Amino acid sequence: MAAINQFSFLRFDDGSGTDPEALPQAYILERCRYPFMPIIVPGEFIAFYINTRFGYDYGTGLILQFVKNGTVIYESNSLLQYDALDVDHYNLYANFAIPTLTDGVYYIRILRSSRVQVLESNPVLCMNSDYENVSAYVEFTNDQNLYNVRYASLTAFYQKFRLRITDVTGGDYEDDNSSYRAVTTGKYRDLVAMPQKAITFECYFFDKDALEALAVFLAHRTRIINDKEYAFKEGLTHDQITMSKVVKGTFKMYDQSFSTVNKCDLVIASS
Repeated sequence: MAAINQFSFLRFDDGSGTDPEALPQAYILERCRYPFMPIIVPGEFIAFYINTRFGYDYGTGLILQFVKNGTVIYESNSLLQYDALDVDHYNLYANFAIPTLTDGVYYIRILRSSRVQVLESNPVLCMNSDYENVSAYVEFTNDQNLYNVRYASLTAFYQKFRLRITDVTGGDYEDDNSSYRAVTTGKYRDLVAMPQKAITFECYFFDKDALEALAVFLAHRTRIINDKEYAFKEGLTHDQITMSKVVKGTFKMYDQSFSTVNKCDLVIASS
């Protein structure tokens, strides 16, 4: 797949072939056994940005298709949006609800208005049930442009994907409290209490490009997993990518909704 949409969970191939700078890896035959697939759920939103450096000049009225086993199951010419880079070139982005689809593996194709195909995505897995037990819904944005995604001009835009990310521990609790001993009573009082809840996440069936996308996700300022906002704690670690195409990775985040700062304010009693 051509590296035209790097560091994204939804990547697209423009037909130009593989990246000539990509290094070969050991046991390539075994590595081709399983693909990485984001999960799509009918009625749930997906949002992505195709972050090319110089943009496209495919014209307007582009068509987006969902294709299963070579058959077009759904298509629309109103789902894609255009982020103009100059007079003739733009990047593409989208934010839409997944249409009604049956379970199975799909590809997203993008065609010119003349119906000439220009882009095709990596596979996505449609699930109508049980998806909440094996995946998490991830949203993220930034306050500045990052990896050619123009967040600064798309201030309300969040990328949104459902991925095979799970909570491993249910949370580990960390205390960072400060107390003092009162002179008059000799008792200790809490001055500052700052408990933290650290979550260890595991990601499954991630290929090396998806691992890069996850590392970039961790670099964003705003990261939401299943409607909770998280702060960075520890970066991504993963198994070696040698004997299989996909591996397990691990990262840690702080639960922002649990983090609090409690201070014992001095109150002067009135006379």
